[in-house]
Amino acid sequence: MQMVKIPISIAPARAALKRMTYDGIIVKSEFVRIKEVATVLDDHINVTIECGIDAQNLVVIKGNAAANLELVCQRCGTGLKPTFLQSSHLLR
Repeated sequence: MQMVKIPISIAPARAALKRMTYDGIIVKSEFVRIKEVATVLDDHINVTIECGIDAQNLVVIKGNAAANLELVCQRCGTGLKPTFLQSSHLLR
């Protein structure tokens, strides 16, 4: 499966009406705050976004992001290699 670069911003109402699903990558240069704390970060972050409308006609956006990165422990100075996972559920 080919990973495609997804847009950094979307129009929520239009994407929800079309029930759009985005599955791809966002390059690491777009994530300034993560780049500041990570010593090593993959070239891209895997992202999945699902847009829709719930039973009350509210726009719903669900998303997941996953990245492999390396952090430095501030207490002992050794490298940590956690997998960063983030899930979001937004209503508008």
